[in-house]
Amino acid sequence: MNVDQLRAAAGPDHVCSAPLARLPRVERAYATYKELTLRVYATMEDFLLCTLFKCSFAERSDGKRFAVRIEAPEWACSRNAFPYDVAADVEHWVLWRNKAASSMKLTAQQVRENFGRDAVWFVNVPAQRSVHGLHHAHVFVKRVR
Repeated sequence: MNVDQLRAAAGPDHVCSAPLARLPRVERAYATYKELTLRVYATMEDFLLCTLFKCSFAERSDGKRFAVRIEAPEWACSRNAFPYDVAADVEHWVLWRNKAASSMKLTAQQVRENFGRDAVWFVNVPAQRSVHGLHHAHVFVKRVR
């Protein structure tokens, strides 16, 4: 998908209900990554809180790590290691919030501050989310050559 197609998928409300696909090899790699991560962490949310937000962790009786939120930044950005199938000139980023929910207005402000006004962004409807416990927006930026 190119930037215009992504903008259409996001719509004016920045909520995407269309299932966006990854390339099959990327989808397989993502499934393997999640499987390996969940051998160490209780949830994907715990993994992200411990690694991206640098929260400390404790271990459950089964040895799996879970995040202990002491002091952590409210927002974090990361390049999507398992991006949707987008055009070669489009970068796929994820803007994460250290909470389960966020207002769209606050998310829009963070997108503008981190990526500029030309960025295309949306949140997936709950049925399309692979990480449910942390608010996050998918952000797409056209590469400048």
